[in-house]
Amino acid sequence: MSIQVWITDKSFQNGVATVPVLQNIQLDIEEGEFVTIIGPSGCGKSTLLKIIAGLDEDYKGTVKFNDQETERGFIFQEHRLFPWFTVEENIALNLPLKDRQIRQKIDELVDVVRLKGFEKAYPKELSGGMAQRVAIARALLREPKVLLLDEPFSALDAFTRKHLQDVLFEIWKSKQITMILVTHDLDEAVYLGTKLVIMNAKPGRIGKTIPVHLPFPRQRAHASFQEMRQKVLEEFEKNEASLFIRS
Repeated sequence: MSIQVWITDKSFQNGVATVPVLQNIQLDIEEGEFVTIIGPSGCGKSTLLKIIAGLDEDYKGTVKFNDQETERGFIFQEHRLFPWFTVEENIALNLPLKDRQIRQKIDELVDVVRLKGFEKAYPKELSGGMAQRVAIARALLREPKVLLLDEPFSALDAFTRKHLQDVLFEIWKSKQITMILVTHDLDEAVYLGTKLVIMNAKPGRIGKTIPVHLPFPRQRAHASFQEMRQKVLEEFEKNEASLFIRS
């Protein structure tokens, strides 16, 4: 299941002024890829993700899936759980828990996201990392072919963040879902991505697309990881310098 993104223009109205957000975006995503997107604040990363997800249709261009019935899951920065629902109820939402097949899928997903024993817990009884795992399970229950993640770990401490990166990697590897992750974290982008997209701003454009040919599982302390990180950092700084010159 491949995705072709072509956005000629995406703008917002600020009073009488038109503010360009994205221009001349061309991005091809192959089935099963894990694409990570980084860039400075305000470059339109989240807007791009929402357009791919179908949550924003006010733009000029096209987003094409070779399977028009593609189910897409979206995970926001905040977990957006209902406080009056338990973990299993938040995962199920409008799907019947009494249905045997739904019940079985939820039990499997609870195990996948490592929340066994917390099925009856309420959001106030969960840590931030646990709540985000519920949000991931909720998205996966719908069996999406594409999972889009908008900085889902940005509010978490470093230890929890690394743990959830590993959980996400395991899901990607086992479910073979195409994933697109927006992040501010360079290490996260290199650690998870098979393809890394660097965006620049004013307006948002794709500055560079870098294949990440590091074997999995990846070790952050390994020389090859650090070399790739440095390469991405240099490209990012080039884009930032280019932006400064144009400004």
